Amino acid sequence: MNSLKRIINAALAVILLLTSCSLAVFAAEAEPEEDEPANLTVSLSGDIEGTPMDQSGNMDSMIGCQFAITAPALSVEVCCPTWSRPKGGFFTFSIFKFDTDYDTTVGKAPLKSVRYDEFDDNQWLILEFPESEPLAPGEYIIILSEPEPGLPSGVWLDKNCDQQLCWTDGVVDPKHSLRSRITFVGRPESYFGTPTPPKPETQDDPSERGTAPYIDMTVLFNDPDWSYIFAETSAVSFDIDEYMAITVMPADDPWLVIKFDDICSDPGVLVKKYPVMKMKLRRTEETDPLKGEIFYLTENSPNAKAGNDVWVDYQNTTEWQYITVDFSAEKRCRDYLAGVRFDLYDHAPEGAGMDVEWITFFESTEAAEQFDGDFSKYMSMPTEKPVSTPAPTYTPSAPTAEATRNAGEETAAAPSEGATDDNKSIAKNNKFPVVPVVIVSSVIAVAAVAVVVLSAVRKRKNH
Repeated sequence: MNSLKRIINAALAVILLLTSCSLAVFAAEAEPEEDEPANLTVSLSGDIEGTPMDQSGNMDSMIGCQFAITAPALSVEVCCPTWSRPKGGFFTFSIFKFDTDYDTTVGKAPLKSVRYDEFDDNQWLILEFPESEPLAPGEYIIILSEPEPGLPSGVWLDKNCDQQLCWTDGVVDPKHSLRSRITFVGRPESYFGTPTPPKPETQDDPSERGTAPYIDMTVLFNDPDWSYIFAETSAVSFDIDEYMAITVMPADDPWLVIKFDDICSDPGVLVKKYPVMKMKLRRTEETDPLKGEIFYLTENSPNAKAGNDVWVDYQNTTEWQYITVDFSAEKRCRDYLAGVRFDLYDHAPEGAGMDVEWITFFESTEAAEQFDGDFSKYMSMPTEKPVSTPAPTYTPSAPTAEATRNAGEETAAAPSEGATDDNKSIAKNNKFPVVPVVIVSSVIAVAAVAVVVLSAVRKRKNH
């Protein structure tokens, strides 16, 4: 009897234990995790790329993004670097209700603005909205503006994504997204819509574009005098003869700055007209890296900055090759291209080298690809030598005072067509004196010889 009672008690104990475990599991599934926030925070940007963009070079610079939300939000945030400088950042953070297009939107008063002075490195700048009046579902543009000149204030750019359009100085950056995030009210099932696409850009008809290289802005590295266009160099030495031979010195980041605005009176290369740069170069060693970087320098951004750059890939050969860069795809490279900082190699070993024969520009990528490197057909060439015509005979007489004064005067050879001071033609004009020779005889014949010397060399300033 006692044994039966013990068995019954043990069975009841097992049943109670299983019941309590089941209730505990059910309770755990029913209750939310304690550390899970009540309001959902979602990234607005694309996959991490990690490109820092310094905005402090221009007080008028504006960078931001356009997005649409389908649920009420409590805050919008942007991550901003100061390059490890504590309290070094300055921005005005504004949000605008989207209306028609970018220009119309930012031309109106913002819904809200906050001035951030002396924010820290990688701080998330935030625009907050109360739960009683959250940011309503709709389309918006956020803008970071008014940096402090000379003090590094920037943004992080990541890879592009469908949920935002990245705007830089009023132009869409198709390659990037602004590193940002949004906190919504509660935990909505959907949160982002599709932003309104920008207006299509007005472009000229490609069939009307020229095919010739931009001779006025062509650099032929066949003369040591071309060294004047190098504003600055780092970890390289170079020698110019038939081409520019560059040698990498002991450093990891070799580069040189080429200033196109030094070549003539223009502020540089007008990108709207000649957006495509082409170079003829060669790696000098089989072990030289296969990647380089070109930073573009403009009037508003005269220094090399992260984000204002294009990576170039080299062919795995030490033979001559062509590199083409289309700056029209770079929305921060507008108006005049004042120069480039050419980082020859990414992490170049000591002893690496590169030869560069020329740099020129084209109106289209098609024209650049078709160019075979022969500049002679596009430069001003000498015309046919004129046939000398004998002068009429005359009876010698005593020279007049005027003839005496004119003896020994110099006459300049005529320049080729189009070689004027205004366009600073590449032609050089050499001068030759005309010396009268008198031969005493019954008849004196005077032959007038016109000598035209034209030179089809590249144009550069007189230094």
